[in-house]
Amino acid sequence: MNKYIYSFLLIILFFTESWSQNFQEVSQNLNINVINGFDPLSSGGVSFADFDMDGWDDLSFATGDGKSLIFYKNNQNGTFSQYSINVNEQSIARGILWADFDNDGDRDLLVCNEGTPNHLYENQGNLNLVDITQDAGLPINLTDDTFGASFCDINNDGYLDIYIMNRTGQYANQMFLNNKNKTFTNVSFSAGTHDSLRLSFSASFFDMNMDGWQDFHISQDKLYMRNSTYKNNQDGTFSDVSEISSSNAYVEAMSATVGDYDMDGDQDIYITNTNTKNGNILYRNNGNETFRDVAVNKGVHIFSTSWGANFLDYDNDLDEDLFVCLSDSFNKYNRLFENDGAGNFTDIYAGTSGMPNDTVPCFSTAYGDYNNDGKLDIVAHSTSPYHARFWRNNVNNNNNWLKIQLEGTTSNRDGVGALLEMYVNGQKIIRYVHCGDGYLSQNSFTKHFGLGTNLQADTLIIKWLGGNIDKLYNVTANQTVQIQEGSTVSTTNSRQLKSSFFIIKSYPNPLVSSDFYIDIFSKKHQTAELVLSNELGQVFYKKEIELPEGESRIDIPATQIKAKGMIQCIISTKEARKETTFIKN
Repeated sequence: MNKYIYSFLLIILFFTESWSQNFQEVSQNLNINVINGFDPLSSGGVSFADFDMDGWDDLSFATGDGKSLIFYKNNQNGTFSQYSINVNEQSIARGILWADFDNDGDRDLLVCNEGTPNHLYENQGNLNLVDITQDAGLPINLTDDTFGASFCDINNDGYLDIYIMNRTGQYANQMFLNNKNKTFTNVSFSAGTHDSLRLSFSASFFDMNMDGWQDFHISQDKLYMRNSTYKNNQDGTFSDVSEISSSNAYVEAMSATVGDYDMDGDQDIYITNTNTKNGNILYRNNGNETFRDVAVNKGVHIFSTSWGANFLDYDNDLDEDLFVCLSDSFNKYNRLFENDGAGNFTDIYAGTSGMPNDTVPCFSTAYGDYNNDGKLDIVAHSTSPYHARFWRNNVNNNNNWLKIQLEGTTSNRDGVGALLEMYVNGQKIIRYVHCGDGYLSQNSFTKHFGLGTNLQADTLIIKWLGGNIDKLYNVTANQTVQIQEGSTVSTTNSRQLKSSFFIIKSYPNPLVSSDFYIDIFSKKHQTAELVLSNELGQVFYKKEIELPEGESRIDIPATQIKAKGMIQCIISTKEARKETTFIKN
């Protein structure tokens, strides 16, 4: 019997050590030694955003207690260096967000403060930041306790607006509409987004009903302050749909983060809570503008005081896992939940001491890929006397990945609000571009997909706010792809291009015969590529074809579309791209 017990213990030890090797706490190795000013409530915010636009994720920390913000520039060699930026914040800073609000190609800085005015800094080039709060029309006498903020585009006009959470004080939450001239207008009441003086911590902007417009959910503190969900009416106003959507939780919510944990193509919400009443909440999106709490069934309800949380695919196996910060006590570690691919979660550090050096309370958290190795790393902010934690991702499972960096042209420059759809072997996987998602946090603008053992994504679709759509096919794994809006095929921009050929007619449609045809008119003799994909976005046929000058016909045998259902046909040259769709009868 002792022999079997010994063998069992060895097995447990093996798996425990294997899990612990997934991450390594390296903050001191990287010379990241940030301590938030003492605050019995929580810490300041953290940003994992690339502030100098060099393609590598940097770090920014709010430190509070009269101390300045601290910035770390990524040295592109696996290290950081503290970086001096001319920002003078001597109050209790909370949320910090980088975003290109004026679409000039560099990122500006918004700082939220407790008890003193918030500040907007314009980046005038080379990180020369100038305080333009007053000139921009933002309040300069605000003394409320502002915690979180989000950049959003509520009217799809291509310019980022600002939503401010005032937790306590005389003002409700504030929505500032971008006037496209470096000024803002307070539309909180006309837009219906002021939220009636609740105790707001954070807001997550997302597309609740997948209609191409940004809705949002607010986490509210205290049991008597229900959470709020606002639906975008597409006319500059919002409707409070908290009750009818069944997302009106009465909990002590600190954070709301959004992801598609069950991979059904819509966006779900995870809400953190204290150790009172029901635990944390996982709102599953029902696909009809309603939600259902499935936290208990999925194993992520947690009866501990939780703060920041993030969905992220830490092991590159296609599904999104969940990281949650805790502050209850020193024997309740931060949680990393592994998604089994079916939307069920397992606490992979249960029964252990948690992630390496996971011994102190943590509050705000963000993720990015600091060394560009295709694996997401995690940073979490603590409070005095404990320094911030940085966990480097050391997962070594040989899974593949894909990273996407967006540049809006008609849409906002940072691509905030863009929906990314990736298709792999018929599975649809989505990501969404946020700017301020979760408690006092900002994640990397670079969107990350795990690919598992797949060597490519069959199709990658970018749906920009405003309606433009870009599509890429057969995208090779283990690379960072930079996509400028309208650079591939776009439902809006393609009509503005000077086309060298046109599709005259595609027939028969629906397909009823043994073949189908596409009649083309080309202005010159040229080479084109013909691509066919099915309704899941999988490319199943690709061929180089010649387009003679004048009219010609493309003949595709029915053997190529047998049992495929709806077929999308794309014809592209160096100068133009055209699409047509066939439906199998």
